[in-house]
Amino acid sequence: TVKGRLGGGIVATMDGGRILHSSFSGSIKLSNDARVGGIAGEAATGTIKYCYSNGSLDGNKSVAGIVGDLAGEVTNCYTNATLSSSLQSAPIANKTNTRAVISDSYYAVVTKNDAGASSDADFKSGKIAYLLNKGAEPFKQTIGTDAFPSFEGETVYEYKHCTGDPRYTNDKDQQDLHHIFSDKFEAKAPTCTTKGNNVYWLCEHEPGVYYKNPNDGHYETYANESEVFIPALGHHMVEHKAEAAKCEKEGNLLYYTCVNEPGVIYANAEATKTTTLDAVTIPATGHQLEEHILEGTITCTDDEDPNYVYFTCKNDPTEFFAKDKKTRISNPQQAIDDLSGHIWGEYKFESTLENGTEDRYVRTCLRNESHKDVITSPHAFGEWQLVESEPDHDKYVHTCTSTYGSHSEEKIEKFPVEEVTYYSQKTGERDTTFRVNTEFKAIDTENDLLLAGNTTTITGNNVVAGDVCKNLVITDKVDFSTPIDFVAEELTYTRNDTARYQSFLLPYEVPMTSFNGVVYSFSEYIESRNSVKFTSVEEPSVKAGYPCILYNVKDGGKRHKIHNKLEDVILSQNLKAGAIGNN
Repeated sequence: TVKGRLGGGIVATMDGGRILHSSFSGSIKLSNDARVGGIAGEAATGTIKYCYSNGSLDGNKSVAGIVGDLAGEVTNCYTNATLSSSLQSAPIANKTNTRAVISDSYYAVVTKNDAGASSDADFKSGKIAYLLNKGAEPFKQTIGTDAFPSFEGETVYEYKHCTGDPRYTNDKDQQDLHHIFSDKFEAKAPTCTTKGNNVYWLCEHEPGVYYKNPNDGHYETYANESEVFIPALGHHMVEHKAEAAKCEKEGNLLYYTCVNEPGVIYANAEATKTTTLDAVTIPATGHQLEEHILEGTITCTDDEDPNYVYFTCKNDPTEFFAKDKKTRISNPQQAIDDLSGHIWGEYKFESTLENGTEDRYVRTCLRNESHKDVITSPHAFGEWQLVESEPDHDKYVHTCTSTYGSHSEEKIEKFPVEEVTYYSQKTGERDTTFRVNTEFKAIDTENDLLLAGNTTTITGNNVVAGDVCKNLVITDKVDFSTPIDFVAEELTYTRNDTARYQSFLLPYEVPMTSFNGVVYSFSEYIESRNSVKFTSVEEPSVKAGYPCILYNVKDGGKRHKIHNKLEDVILSQNLKAGAIGNN
């Protein structure tokens, strides 16, 4: 500590000139309104560049890491000195006028802990050394050894990390890094003893960083390991006490289970030793029956043996069993009570008598199956009921019901069938069986076609040349065309959507045709226009016009309007279609 007005690590004061590549490490302490700087006490003019200071600086007026009072320029400097002033301090310099300039200079947290300070990690990584140099190389730093830059050590280079952030190295040949991801770590549920995890990936260049996805340009990481890993559940043990085996019930040794591990059996409460259910199960002992004969006086019939046999179990003398060794009875007295008369089962149908008007029903004594009771009942079947209908047959059933029971008969009626192709532009071609001389199944999809009889090949949306199609059903949203040699014996067109229509080019005589229930007869076919006219049979004076048979017919450049009320067209001759489509 000395008395004085100015104090600097390199000079006390400067007025003009430059201080370059200089540093100060030590301690300065002045009193008497002193101005103290790590490089200069004051700088009225001039430039201080590529300099740094550390140590401690103490003055009772203006104190700063590089210049106490600055009216000149400080650039590319740093300080990690500790400052002490009773009046005014600044991390780099205290500016005294508007001409003072501070640029590209940095200070450590120890100098001033505020938002402008560079972290110790930034200094240690080589970042500050690289920024101070700005393309030159006055500052050196051996990364991993030196905590701060100096004028000795190795040159610092910048490269791009796989995250896109700049990183620093002493290796001149270091290339930018790109993500190298591990294989996917699949999600795994935790167990009692092992932790689980969510799906994640690791990058070779980032130990301890867990990625939610490895998609280029959309990387997303977990905030910490607690988001990745799921703690082990821990055991929640349930004790199963030992239980002795009985005649009909298994017993078991003492064992334990854990509520978090279904199916796992433990031999001890600490869950350190596993076993199996078979190993802890004690088989049922089974009954050890002893026969007893009880004299009886009442039986189903007088000629039966009045003696009744019953059994007891040696393992449990309180249990009594009937003669079949299975049926339990409450006590030996029940053996006598059970001998009293018949115990009849339900009547069951046996046969219809030869006269065809009566049915024979029989019931059996549950005590003695040789005892039968026979009764007859009038025979009368109800109406035949259809219970099953398939393309090739119908099944009917009728039932005869009486006080004693019922019985049924069935019959099957066979029908000829034909195979057709049921084609959907949505789902593809499939075969379907239909009964001959019946209506085809309704088309339930707006894009379906039904081709009956011989198969006609369909490719994409086009019907190609093929055999005769007995019935071609078209809905108004099906867009397809037929070749000139495609033949339909019957063609049915149904309009479901008022906004869209089909068109048919028919280069032949048109038979009687029906629109909306009104019968029209063929009036005229205009070959030059590919146009068909119809006349109402019921009202000859009314023309049907161009009722949507030809959609895209042009007359003098104008399109003919479509008949708005057209619903159904049925053409029932051997027809050879030229084209069908939304033309």
